[in-house]
Amino acid sequence: MKHIFEFLKKPIVLIGAVIILGKFLGYFVDLFIAIKFGASRITDAFIAARAIPLRIESIVSWALYSAFVPVYIAVRKYRKEDGLILFMSFSKVVLLWLLGVSLAVVFGAESILRFLVPGFDYQSLSLAVVLLRVMSFAILFGGAAAILQSVNTSHNNKTIASCSQPLNNFVVLFFVLFLTYFWGIYAIAVGVLAGAFSKMAGQLVSFDHFKGISHSQKHFEAKSQMPEIWKSFIMIVAVLLVMESIMAITRIFASHYSGAISILNYGYIVIQAPLLVIEGLTFYIYYPIMVEHSILDNNGRFKEMIIRFFRIMIFVLIPVSVLIFLLSGLISRVLFLHGKFDWSTADQTAQAIALFSLGLTGLGIEAVSLRTAIVLKRTAMYLCFLIFRLFVNCILMFILLKYLTPVVALSVSFSIALLLNTVLLTYYFLGKVIDYKFNTEFFFYLFKVAIITLISGFCVFLLRYYFEYLGLFNGFSRRIFSLLFISLIAGIVYLLLSVLFKLKELKLLKSLFGIKTTSTQIGEWL
Repeated sequence: MKHIFEFLKKPIVLIGAVIILGKFLGYFVDLFIAIKFGASRITDAFIAARAIPLRIESIVSWALYSAFVPVYIAVRKYRKEDGLILFMSFSKVVLLWLLGVSLAVVFGAESILRFLVPGFDYQSLSLAVVLLRVMSFAILFGGAAAILQSVNTSHNNKTIASCSQPLNNFVVLFFVLFLTYFWGIYAIAVGVLAGAFSKMAGQLVSFDHFKGISHSQKHFEAKSQMPEIWKSFIMIVAVLLVMESIMAITRIFASHYSGAISILNYGYIVIQAPLLVIEGLTFYIYYPIMVEHSILDNNGRFKEMIIRFFRIMIFVLIPVSVLIFLLSGLISRVLFLHGKFDWSTADQTAQAIALFSLGLTGLGIEAVSLRTAIVLKRTAMYLCFLIFRLFVNCILMFILLKYLTPVVALSVSFSIALLLNTVLLTYYFLGKVIDYKFNTEFFFYLFKVAIITLISGFCVFLLRYYFEYLGLFNGFSRRIFSLLFISLIAGIVYLLLSVLFKLKELKLLKSLFGIKTTSTQIGEWL
């Protein structure tokens, strides 16, 4: 029993559990929206409006965290008081800018939406404008939360830092469950704003990092560090804007087809679930380790850590993408076949899930490549690759929309462009930046992962049709049981085969979840 409690106290376990909880709460929000409003112009209007503050907040938060943490850690290594001065100086500027952006969204809501969803009719556009104005100040609260999260993470309060999204989703879910009956879709917009505020407030629970430290400009001039932070921030924002513009352009095309925005949104949310858990762990645990290693050692150990990250993404996400592809229909029926979400819409969502899942591994490798580019100051080169991906994606959308249905054409375009860009990124960042040799050992590793994935996928294929033959896909409880059981068997088969094939990535899993291992030992292994 003692060992179990020690295991549950491990930061990797706590943070992983918190991230998964947050993701489940987010799913419940989208599930109840789907049940209440279906895939209609109302949900299209809400999703289009929510995407703007949500994506701006996400871009700003991610960029603030990624740009601020390396400088903050480096400054605090020499003097703790300097960290306080840097935090205060940086926060003032950021909050003023975020307030300006929020006000710009309020007053420019109609113009922004006319550009982003040109296919909306007058009623859908008017509804989206009102919803966007309600949610606009989520940008300010979310950005403030990101600064506080950066400091909490740097001070090893990683569990508190990771609680922000679950808290946000819990508040939104409360509004969805109890207030939509009175206010309709407007209740969810208010919930998004309240959730962003709670995310910021939650970071203040343990914010006592500067107790006893005097604010003295005699020791440190924060202005000398600000250009470095802002230069990194601007480059990261540029990268994230290009990333978001890919989905924004997809929504522009989808806005001409009723319900297409909702279907593509739900499909994309599903395939992001495993990636967001992995990214969350990387965000709060491994990124600070990467930064510290890059400061101490720019050669051997740091490069080896990046290579292991690439291999871990391949090891985890290839089988997960195959599992999602094979079970896309069952996943869609479990999550969305309720209320106003009918069979036809659920089947279209299953198509989006299956086709988006083809690019899941690419999304993971892009995430690792971006962090590598930030630490090694190669963000400008990374941006060039993303612009190439955007260009290819747009060409494919123009071509495929002539021959395929909108949902299929837009999701296939996304995945093909992503996979092509992934190959180029892997070659550049591993082959050129990290100076990794693509020898027979690497390709043999890919071959082994592919073989055990195919065997595991074949088991999923057989179980799926056997369960369908038994009638276990009829009824909500049976579908949940089938989905969980098949996924569990697939995971067990994959891990057993990994042991037989002696894949080294299992050593990481043992390091992560071993009771006696520490975060320092994990950093050493990486």
